[in-house]
Amino acid sequence: MNHIIVLNEKELKNAMEQGVSHIIIKGEFAEEFRKKYQKQKRKKITTAAIAAGSILAAPFTGGFSLLGLTAGPVTIGIGELALLIGAGLCVYAIKKNYKKIVFNPNGTVELIRE
Repeated sequence: MNHIIVLNEKELKNAMEQGVSHIIIKGEFAEEFRKKYQKQKRKKITTAAIAAGSILAAPFTGGFSLLGLTAGPVTIGIGELALLIGAGLCVYAIKKNYKKIVFNPNGTVELIRE
């Protein structure tokens, strides 16, 4: 099994570019990765819930609840948008290439390409 241990984002990117099939993330970067991954997951759930709620409320509000779906992106600053897109693309790239992501009790994170 081809595997490597990474401690920062640059090492992770290099390992992914080399096509390493098993990556182990350790240290502070593992904790940072775990937080970003979970935050991205929560955002998807929250966005879906808000959209569903707005659509369900449309008949009762005469369609005004649908305006809430467009108001959110306007209030996000350029810096926040870049940060969200960057984190989102990172998580997307990892999910696309690595089918199994394991968060171990010892704090390490394993990315496994199956």
